[in-house]
Amino acid sequence: MNRNLRQCFAETVSRLQEAGLSSPSTDAWRLLQHSVSFCGDGIDNSPLVRLDEASIRHLDNLVTRRIRRQPVSQIIGTRWFYDHQFEVNEHVLDPRPDSELLVDLAISYQPQTVLDLGTGSGCLLLSVLAKRTDSCGVGVDCCERALSVARTNAYRLHCADRAKFKIGNWLDGIEDKFDVVLANPPYVSECEYSQLEPEITDWEPKFALTPGGDGLDAYRAIASDAHNCLADNGHLIVEIGPKQTATVASIFASKGLQQRSVHVDLDKRPRALVFS
Repeated sequence: MNRNLRQCFAETVSRLQEAGLSSPSTDAWRLLQHSVSFCGDGIDNSPLVRLDEASIRHLDNLVTRRIRRQPVSQIIGTRWFYDHQFEVNEHVLDPRPDSELLVDLAISYQPQTVLDLGTGSGCLLLSVLAKRTDSCGVGVDCCERALSVARTNAYRLHCADRAKFKIGNWLDGIEDKFDVVLANPPYVSECEYSQLEPEITDWEPKFALTPGGDGLDAYRAIASDAHNCLADNGHLIVEIGPKQTATVASIFASKGLQQRSVHVDLDKRPRALVFS
């Protein structure tokens, strides 16, 4: 039996609420839009779109996946980040709004060349290149499947001619110097990781979230060679956990890099450090 958009939305919200999900209305609307390729701006402003039986079955499948705690972005295959829609899947970290801070910082230095360490979906590098159309950059990741996603996103954002992607472990094999080096490395400790939501632990790549132990190994690896990849007056911008400011600053200071500034995220917590 056909049902209209409002009926399907209400039923989907109810199912997600019963499953104990934290944002049932938001999730329901995104899944509903995807199931019928509908681009309305809200259920209250939507025409009386009706879903046929095939669309209802498709929506039911999407909702079942969400109830299993698969992230919505993986279910629909995309995530909005810095005004662009990025392809995402289980091989890359789901871009978080707080990480947009790193893009803002990078753009503020007006770089001609950008290096993105642990690029994943490419969201940081490509957001900078899309804004600074005279710039070029390199994204490095240890996962070839992640790099495949990044390359796809480079085409989506019309940056493929200015973005190169390289398989590698942080700065190993990087010989050029860059105006800005970006890094959103895995920084969650092993203990913290075990306490995260199942949307993260069951579905996102663990290597992109935690290196194990105290969560600081990636910073140590980057700090060891960072001075070799920074151009004159270049800046290194790293994302950190909210309680890691002093520890991460100490790691980079021990390798001769000076902390220039600390920047807070949307919740006013320390989120990014800038070094030179």
